Amino acid sequence: MWVHSQRPRRVSPWVRPLLVYVCWSLCLCGLLPYAQAAPAVTLQARLAETAIYLGESTSLELRISGIRNPPVPELTHPAIEISSAGGQNFSNSSYSMINGQVRQTEDFGHVARYLLRPHQAGALDIPPIVLVHEGQTYRSNPLTLQVQRPAAQDTLLVEVLISKPSYVLGETVTLTLDLSLRKLVTSGAPLDADPFFREQPPHLQIPWFESLGDWKTTDLKTFAQPFLGNQQRPGFAINDYRRDGMFQSSPLTFTLPRRSSTRTTASGAAEYFTYQLQKHFRPVQTGIQSIPPVTVKANLPTQVDARGRALRTEKFVGSSAPLTVEIRPVPSTGQPASFRGAVGRFQLDVDVNPKILRVGDPLSLSLTLRGEGLLETVHPPALERQAKLAQDFKLQADPPAVKTESEAKTFTYTLRPRHVGIRELPPLEVAYFDPETQRFQVLRSAAIPLRVDAASTLAVTDVVDPTGDSIKSTPGQELAEGILANYSGEEMLAPQHFQVQVGWLSGLFLALPPVAYGVVFLWRWRRQRQQHPDAQRARRARERALGQLQALKAQQASDNTLCDGVHQAVVGYISDRLSLVGAGLTVDDVTRHLQARQLDQELIEQVAALLQLCDSARYAPGSIVVAQLTGLLEEATGLIQRLERSQRL
Repeated sequence: MWVHSQRPRRVSPWVRPLLVYVCWSLCLCGLLPYAQAAPAVTLQARLAETAIYLGESTSLELRISGIRNPPVPELTHPAIEISSAGGQNFSNSSYSMINGQVRQTEDFGHVARYLLRPHQAGALDIPPIVLVHEGQTYRSNPLTLQVQRPAAQDTLLVEVLISKPSYVLGETVTLTLDLSLRKLVTSGAPLDADPFFREQPPHLQIPWFESLGDWKTTDLKTFAQPFLGNQQRPGFAINDYRRDGMFQSSPLTFTLPRRSSTRTTASGAAEYFTYQLQKHFRPVQTGIQSIPPVTVKANLPTQVDARGRALRTEKFVGSSAPLTVEIRPVPSTGQPASFRGAVGRFQLDVDVNPKILRVGDPLSLSLTLRGEGLLETVHPPALERQAKLAQDFKLQADPPAVKTESEAKTFTYTLRPRHVGIRELPPLEVAYFDPETQRFQVLRSAAIPLRVDAASTLAVTDVVDPTGDSIKSTPGQELAEGILANYSGEEMLAPQHFQVQVGWLSGLFLALPPVAYGVVFLWRWRRQRQQHPDAQRARRARERALGQLQALKAQQASDNTLCDGVHQAVVGYISDRLSLVGAGLTVDDVTRHLQARQLDQELIEQVAALLQLCDSARYAPGSIVVAQLTGLLEEATGLIQRLERSQRL
């Protein structure tokens, strides 16, 4: 018996591409359903660290999804100092096809960041963050931040000192950080070497190293410069300052002044190296100012051999106690009438210009307070209260011009002498409060010599001679003998007209220069445009891009060719307008250049979405929304026209 064996049929190699083509065609014709998932509005809060030591800071990130450009919530907490650390918008989209249905998923919103600095220990609960948008209320997840105090030990001691608990407004407040590290002992004697590793410097978290609230202080670069560059001794890492190298960054180390000290601890007297850091501040408003604690983390050697090599290391954490400082207002008792808020130590300089003038002429008076103190609280001196000055001079009602420099503040007034015979500008008084002596001091300027003459006047007899025999004034002389003598009677009151007769030859000569100038200007302008390829390229960008799109429409190109052509037209238009190299421009590059031109954010997102759609069709056709290719040419044409109308390219 013969048995017929049937071999399996082989599928022709053109069948699979045909099936793919049919599926894409159905999508283009709208036969396959397309769904776009509406993004849900969510708030997600996250802590960078959930457990920190008292004195350290951490960051909180709030991710707001489903809202474009949302209002950023302001956070407050009774036990945490919270400040904004910026944020950024985000926008992502993805496409999927399941059982013939194409789905687009969008994720957009804003990420807000906050800096948290607790000022008490314990488990600090952060309640849900509330956001109200278009009448709807949204809440995030709650958080818990564990803040613990460092364990008691006597190897690493941290103290922040102030000279007194309260200061007068404008008085200098000095914060002193004392970091004491126990000396290493070998063979019963302390080592005269820094008790930490140069390669692993202790990390200091100093909240007031750069600034403290709105208090005035030295700028960071000037303050930190003396502690940098010392290679003979190891330094400390402070906050998150780093030095960028060619391949990697490393902590920036600060070498602090060192002294030996003996301290008594629970285990008895011990030898320490005390490292000190001082910074001066000047408060600008009254009230209570909190000084957050300083935290130090370090891996320190605790046992060394006879040659000073580490045999044992331990991790230590130390923290200073939080402090508060009261800033009191300047006392009102015994306050002179000329006190205008100056606190510190000052000198008074007064100058005037001019020194020879007539009654009623303006006199510029410059009053400068120069010295060391708080200039922000100094108000213009009330010169109208100085009796001798107000008696001889009239003060302009407008406030004086103010110029503030680093150690000086100048007020410029305008005065006018009232009468003849003024021989000097009288001495002026300005009072200030000296915080060191806790007393008011009165500055008195020296008198400045002046000469005030009578103002020039014009009497009636200087114009008209009562007898009528002579003419005494220049206007009268002109009426009698000058050109005005040609007119008399009513003719002096009648308007006189002067007409210029211009013939055709004169008009031709008058018109020839401007016409020639215009012709030369147009010729040079056209020549310059022809010689500037970028200008020609930008001028023809719209015409070239729309021509490419029209050609694609006439050719009825395939999907890949269509997306390639649209991508080249849009990117080519933008590169031509901005004089960029079109080859290699990515969607991110195009978005960055458009944002630099400050275009509408919605228009930028539409351009980016179109280019992403083209890229997906070219490089990942399995994830593209095929139905969107139907109006691709029309959408690209509309976007180019909108970019042209924006007049920002």
